[in-house]
Amino acid sequence: MLKFLHLLPDGFSCVSTMTLAFLMNGFNVLFIPCEYRPRIGNSKFHPIKDTYNYILTVIRMVMYFDPLRIFMPISIVIGILGFLKGIFDFFLTGTLQESDIVLILFSINLAAIGVLGDMLARQEKAKILKRDE
Repeated sequence: MLKFLHLLPDGFSCVSTMTLAFLMNGFNVLFIPCEYRPRIGNSKFHPIKDTYNYILTVIRMVMYFDPLRIFMPISIVIGILGFLKGIFDFFLTGTLQESDIVLILFSINLAAIGVLGDMLARQEKAKILKRDE
């Protein structure tokens, strides 16, 4: 747990962050049921704000440990849209539009950023594992 301590945010998402960190690094996570007592006082949970922060935490953790999981699906969707739009425009006008090329190049750039991010994530993971030895 100590090797992931620097990832812990301020606030309620500590358990979520640690669970994601362990799962994304191949550790087994055991969920143990526990008894909860009635809360004294009012809840500090804000449904919209805290749900937004939770989603950001999940995206941040996935980007930290496995950026290809975020970048590649987006890149593939944009690439397919650019390709299909290019085919449509070519049959409609006989030429490719600038937007077709921009979409395809943007898709390639996103994929390249994802690969670079993945390389950095692997280096960081190797440093963390080396620290354990």
